[in-house]
Amino acid sequence: LRPDDIVSLCAVKGLRPDDIVSLCAVKGLIPDDTVSLCAVQGKNYYYYYYFYYFYYYYYYYYYYYYYYYYYYYYYYYYYYYYYYYYYYYYYYFYYYYFYYNYYYYYYYYYFYYYYYYYFYYYYCYFYYYYYYYFYYFYYYYFYYYYYYCYFYYYYYYYFYYYYYYYYYYYYYYYYYYYYYYYYYYYYYYYYY
Repeated sequence: LRPDDIVSLCAVKGLRPDDIVSLCAVKGLIPDDTVSLCAVQGKNYYYYYYFYYFYYYYYYYYYYYYYYYYYYYYYYYYYYYYYYYYYYYYYYFYYYYFYYNYYYYYYYYYFYYYYYYYFYYYYCYFYYYYYYYFYYFYYYYFYYYYYYCYFYYYYYYYFYYYYYYYYYYYYYYYYYYYYYYYYYYYYYYYYY
């Protein structure tokens, strides 16, 4: 076999370089046996094969080195972003929790303050309301009492007034009656 035959074998069979090495191990061959096999067939590809062989394995290991480097890079990359998003969600969870509780307590503080003010306002309102009506009824009670006393005094005054004039006229009537009676009596006595 020649190195290009090995490459074509890889292409036909879908083998990888490590499969070639396994094939050599299964057949009991080592790379120099492969080269000597090529030399036995009378083809001088010794230097060409080793150049191709080392170039191929150098590319193979470079590829795997680059692959693992790329793998660790992306592992670090995903680890970093995982940590970043973990920190992000933790921060927003803490932020939301903190402000939610803050808003919660602030809301209830405002709620109780509002209702305290509300009941205080209505307490003062009803107090003022009853005080107003108490004053109102007291005022009208006093008003009616005053007018009752006024009319009582008024009627009493007029009653006294009429009584006084009645007594006055009665007195004068009696007086004139007595006067005329006296003169009549005097005249009668004197005449007879």
